[in-house]
Amino acid sequence: MVESVVVGIDPGMAGGIAAYGWNSQKLVAYSRMPTIMIGQKKHVDAAFVHRFMVDVDADVVVIEQVHAMPGQGVTSTFTFGQGYGSVCGAASIFGVVTEFVTPQKWKKAMNLSKDKRASLDAASRFWPNAVDWSVKANDGIAEAALIAKWYTERTGSAKT
Repeated sequence: MVESVVVGIDPGMAGGIAAYGWNSQKLVAYSRMPTIMIGQKKHVDAAFVHRFMVDVDADVVVIEQVHAMPGQGVTSTFTFGQGYGSVCGAASIFGVVTEFVTPQKWKKAMNLSKDKRASLDAASRFWPNAVDWSVKANDGIAEAALIAKWYTERTGSAKT
C-alpha cells in the first residue's frame, strides 16, 4: 500500500512543518520552520517548505490559520504575515489540496490547551522516539505533527 502523507504546518517563525503518514501513523519527516536571512532580517524559507512537500510527496497540506495578535507591534505583525504568506504560497505552488484550521479548532478536538508544553507532551505520547520532545524549541514540530494527525482523524483519510 502506498503511504498517504499529510503535511501539517505551524506557520510562525518558531513554528514547524511535519509530514504524517496516514497508513503508518508515523512522522515521515519534520523540521523546525526553515528560515533564511535576507539583509538583516530573518524570513521563512518558502523554497525549503515547497521542497519538503515535494520530497514527502504530500497528498494534503494543512496550515494553521493564524492572525495578528493583540498587542503585537506593527513590524512583528508584518513579519508574521510575510511568513504565513510564504507558507501559503509554497502550498499553493505545490498544487495539492490545502486546508486551513484554527488553533482553537484542532486543539479542542485533541484536548489540548494553548500551552505549548501540552503539545510537546501529546506529540511525545504519539511519537516517543521521533524528536527530542523535551526541547521547547521543538514545539512547532509538535504542533505541525498534531495538526496533520488531527486532519487524518477528522477525515479518516489523507485523500479528500
